[in-house]
Parts: sequence; structure tokens; C-alpha cells
Amino acid sequence: MTNQSPVSSLKKAQQSQLICSLLWIFAVVLSIPTMVHRKVKFIKEFETMSCILDYSHDSSWKLAHQVLMNVVGFLLPVLVIVFSSGNIIKALIQRRESVAFHDTNDTKATALVYAVTLLFLLCWGPFQVFTFLDTLCDVQALDEKLWFHTLDIGGQVSVYLAFLNSALNPMLYVFSGQYFRRKVSAIYMRTQHHRRGSDMTIYQRSVVSTYINRAEQIKAVVIFNAMDRM
Repeated sequence: MTNQSPVSSLKKAQQSQLICSLLWIFAVVLSIPTMVHRKVKFIKEFETMSCILDYSHDSSWKLAHQVLMNVVGFLLPVLVIVFSSGNIIKALIQRRESVAFHDTNDTKATALVYAVTLLFLLCWGPFQVFTFLDTLCDVQALDEKLWFHTLDIGGQVSVYLAFLNSALNPMLYVFSGQYFRRKVSAIYMRTQHHRRGSDMTIYQRSVVSTYINRAEQIKAVVIFNAMDRM
């Protein structure tokens, strides 16, 4: 294994920017039908003006929207979250096995990953279930009259629960994010140190050794001056 060159790092950064740009474009394109069908209409049954998704002229748009929410809005994110969380937990376990003692902060970081994944499933799961049931009613796989009241109440409550996920996630990272960031940074630095130790030349070792010695000398001078003043 060799250290990454600046050109390789720049190429990876450009690839990351391209992927992020494509994801934003993809998200905007998928949001266009919702923006088009979102209207403010007077609901006679409740005698009020409401902002609703109006699919009255073409029910196929509603079906496509609901299938899109189930697949792109839930199934794909779940796969990505599980895959990413699995890799993070695997890296933390490997680090814990490589040291001679058990670090409680690693346990906290692992718990944070589990908590974020579980919170996403708990908050968005009910909304996706009610969306899927509504789709079954639209294709007449379920009796709409029988399920109407359940879907009406359940859909409203599940929407609030789904949006609550956006408020609870930052709280998790605020309480545990410091440990999480430090452990990810430690894993990265440990990996880089291992690569540097196995791949660096004699000249590179000399430069690093000189830098470390100078850093220790500077630190010693600072400590000596501080104690001398006392």
C-alpha cells in the first residue's frame, strides 16, 4: 500500500462533489411533481382552506408519488444507513480488539450508531406503513371505506412522528457527537500512522523523527518556563 498522492486526493474530492451535485439534482427532479400538485384549496367538508396534494385530475400521479416515497424515501435510505452503520461499527470493533483495554467511549459511539438507525426506523416506519396501506386502497387491494378512518388518523399522526426524526437526530449528535467525532478521527489517524510506518522511506522517517523531537523540545521549554514563573 502507498500513500495517496495530492492528485489522487484531488480526484477523490472532485468525485465526491460530483456525486453530491448529482444527488441534489436527482432530489430536485423528484420533487417537481410534488411542487406542481401542491395547491391551496377550499375543503367544503371542513370549511377551511388547506394546502394539499391535489391528484383529483389524475390518480396515477398519486400512486407514483406513494411508490416513490416507499422506495426512494425509505427502502433505499434504510439500505444506505444499515450499510454505513455496519461499516462504522465494524471499524470500532476492530479498533477495540487492537488495543489492550476496553474503551467505554467506543461503546458510546457504537450505541450512537445504533440509536440513529433505530430512531430512523421508529420515526419513519409508521408513515411508510400507512403510505403503503393507502396505496393498496388506491389499487383496490383493500376496502377504502373500511380503512378510511384508520388511514386518515394514522397518516396525520405518522407525519408528525416522521418530522420529529429531524429534531431528535441533532439532539443525539449534540449529546454524543463529541465522542463519535473523536473516535472516528482516532481511527483515521491510526490508519494513516500505520500506512506511514509501513511505507515511508528512510528520509521520511528522519523528517518525522526530527519533527517529533522538535515538538517535544518545544513542549519541554514551555513547561519549564511556566514552572519557573511559579
